[in-house]
Amino acid sequence: MKNNKKLRFFNLHYFKSIFFLSGLVLALLFWLIDPFIDAVFFEKGTIHEEFFNPGAHEAFMRFFISIVIIIYSFIGSVLLTKSKKLNTALESSEQRYRSLIEATTSIIWTTNEYGEFIVPQTSWENFTGQPWEEHQGFGWTKKIHPDDVEHVKKAWGKACEEKIFYETSGRVWNAGLNDWRDFEVRAVPINNPDGSLREWVGIITDITERKRSEVALINSEQRFRRYFELGLMGMAITSPDKAWLEFNDTLPQMFDYTEEEFRNLSWAELTYPDDLESEVEQFERVLAGEIDGYSMEKRFVHKSGKVIYAIISANAIRNTEGFVDYFVVIIHDISVLKRTEIKLRSSENKYRTLIESSPYCIHQIDMDGLITSMNHSGLKMLNLKEESEIIGVPYLDSINPDDKERVSNLMNYAFTGEAQEFEFTSIGGLDFRSSFVPIYNEDEKVDRLLGITLDITERKIAERQLNFQASHDSLTGLINRQEFERRAERLLSTITITKDEHALCFMDLDQFKVINDTCGHIAGDEMLRQLSAILDSVVRKRDTLARLGGDEFGVLMEHCSIEDAHRVASSLQSAIQDYQFLWEKRIFKVSVSIGLVSINETTISFTELLKDADAACYLSKEAGRNRIHIFNPDDLEAVQRQGEMQWVEEINRALEEDRFCLYIQTIEALDGSSEKHHEFLIRMIDHTGNTVPPGAFLPAAERYNLISKIDRWVIVNAISLLNNNFEYIKNTNSFSINLSGQSLTDPTILNLITTTIDESGIEGNKLCFEITETAAISNLSMAIKFITALKSKGCKFALDDFGSGLSSFGYLKKLPVDYLKIDGMFVKDIADDPIDHAMVKSINEIGHVMGMHTIAEFVENDITKGMLKEIGVDYVQGYGVDKPQPFEKLLTNQ
Repeated sequence: MKNNKKLRFFNLHYFKSIFFLSGLVLALLFWLIDPFIDAVFFEKGTIHEEFFNPGAHEAFMRFFISIVIIIYSFIGSVLLTKSKKLNTALESSEQRYRSLIEATTSIIWTTNEYGEFIVPQTSWENFTGQPWEEHQGFGWTKKIHPDDVEHVKKAWGKACEEKIFYETSGRVWNAGLNDWRDFEVRAVPINNPDGSLREWVGIITDITERKRSEVALINSEQRFRRYFELGLMGMAITSPDKAWLEFNDTLPQMFDYTEEEFRNLSWAELTYPDDLESEVEQFERVLAGEIDGYSMEKRFVHKSGKVIYAIISANAIRNTEGFVDYFVVIIHDISVLKRTEIKLRSSENKYRTLIESSPYCIHQIDMDGLITSMNHSGLKMLNLKEESEIIGVPYLDSINPDDKERVSNLMNYAFTGEAQEFEFTSIGGLDFRSSFVPIYNEDEKVDRLLGITLDITERKIAERQLNFQASHDSLTGLINRQEFERRAERLLSTITITKDEHALCFMDLDQFKVINDTCGHIAGDEMLRQLSAILDSVVRKRDTLARLGGDEFGVLMEHCSIEDAHRVASSLQSAIQDYQFLWEKRIFKVSVSIGLVSINETTISFTELLKDADAACYLSKEAGRNRIHIFNPDDLEAVQRQGEMQWVEEINRALEEDRFCLYIQTIEALDGSSEKHHEFLIRMIDHTGNTVPPGAFLPAAERYNLISKIDRWVIVNAISLLNNNFEYIKNTNSFSINLSGQSLTDPTILNLITTTIDESGIEGNKLCFEITETAAISNLSMAIKFITALKSKGCKFALDDFGSGLSSFGYLKKLPVDYLKIDGMFVKDIADDPIDHAMVKSINEIGHVMGMHTIAEFVENDITKGMLKEIGVDYVQGYGVDKPQPFEKLLTNQ
């Protein structure tokens, strides 16, 4: 712009100078030609004198000069006026040009004919954010992006060489924005009047945002096209008349049509008839302008006729007038998912039916411990009619306060992902067995618990009764011998530490056999029940009163000196002396012989303790009965010469003289099958030839470690009898042989059995060894080893007297026995005692669950037998089935 002002100023003074100089030139010219004019024009004869006299000459010159000046002034004035108008027009043009440049967002620039910036380019400097010094000459090329320099310079060089229009694009560095800017440049050459190139005038436009928009648009289009062609789902563009304008390859493949076949069908024709109305309604709303699109689940019809489940999303693209140009449609085939969902729903309905019909209470608990669902059985357990009555109720509200903290802790553990199983008592006093199973959400975090609860109240009652029976005498309700022994052993285990003194009182009723013999066992049982109540009222609260067997009782007196024990024993003796037993209008009086022994750190074991107490009681009887005798170590020698030692001698003599024999008793199958099972039973023949039942001598044999010798005799003789009667045993399923607890721990017994079997022709599966429950529990590991070894030979095993000493069902899982023999004390009275009936039923069910056959002992009549069959017991044994008989008699009868 400064150059234009200088140019305008130069033109004005140029004309003034020309005008002034031309005047001087004319004046000089007249001064030089004046003599010539005088000589030529004013010489005589040349011009009329009259006209050109000296005065006239001077006048002429003035006139001529005036005319010249006037003409020159006129011409100068005209020239000056025209110059002024031109300058004014130029200034106006420059003003318009300047306004245009300032108004445009583009950059105007000029260079010389070679393309160099000579005059400072403020606009270029503003565009690049860099000082002018950086752009002088060809410095502008240094600001072009390296990747664009070559083609920009090449195009510029060609334009300069051919003097043609220049147009290109590229990127230039903007120091102010610290970024590359996209630009578009155009330039035209400006020529001199003679046609030579004077300069270049160009315009640069910043197209960065446009470029970015174009790139974004291209990316968007490419992305859409990739989605369109990717084939993950059906995509299409449809017209307002429901025809396909464009669709990807996936869409016709979804319906199993060719592209041409598919194009000739509208989406309405492919829609399942029942779903068409609802979609057309949405479609019409879009056309009416109420909505711009819709999404829905619908069904299509496959070419084969089967149903396609899909989720369809349709969005309208409108023109400037608001009418729909076309629809963009996405169709997602969810047939597999839908059919899976239908199957899942069917499965859920099936499992819901199972859950609702389950006898278990099945419920769910949320993270706040609130119940969110419960099946019908659970509602029934809680005496509720509707599920809404329990929803939102805290689970712990139904728990007995004594169990609430424990169950709460278990619930918290379950929420960490650890399944829990537990038992608890409800506020109503019912017993339940329950479990917490963690349920995970999609984020693999526990968000609720599945609870499974079973009402075990009846089982608990039965179990408590069973445990009570296991630790208590069924006749008197007092502690039995096994529980008495367990408590004594516990006391002995602490005595070396506490140094406390305790006492054991052993009582044996005098002349009790008289009542049994004269009035019968029923009378004897009733008297024992009454005496038990009297004794229980006399002993101290911390003492343990037990029936040790028959007419024998024991009292374990804790923290009691022998002197205090004697005072308690005296009270017991007096209470029994004052007691009168009335039976069938007859009155009986009984007395008691008592033996006392001190329990201190010198006491070796319960066996020794009981032996000492028994010895003291024996001496009490020997002294005349109805006495109290305190044990003295010297008493043993006297006792050993009498009492049980007599049986010891008799047993040893019978073994030496082979005065034992084997009886056999039938075990009958209740399913009516022809199975034959028998049990060997031992008898002793005394020196007079009478048969002695096992109850008379086996207790002494067990106490004085002679039972293993008897077991050896039975094993050898039983297998020998079978081996000698091979034809008979071929048709018999099994023969049972009893083994004592001592034999289970005696490795020589195991060797004897295996050797005897190997040497005989008897198959192992013909033999079934019976071990008592108490013996198995006492020597569990040895029992398992013993059983496993003989089962490898094919032998079977039965657990005898089950229930008589039971403390837990847990050990049953570990014992690989084949038969479970239910103790006769539960069996004999099941017709009259509902508790005994429940016990037998419970034991039978447990045995069957564990894969064992059950055998009921002491079956004495057909009523009992019928009830056992109804319960589901497999076999029965007892006097009501078959009385024991010598083996030889069995062979004869057969």
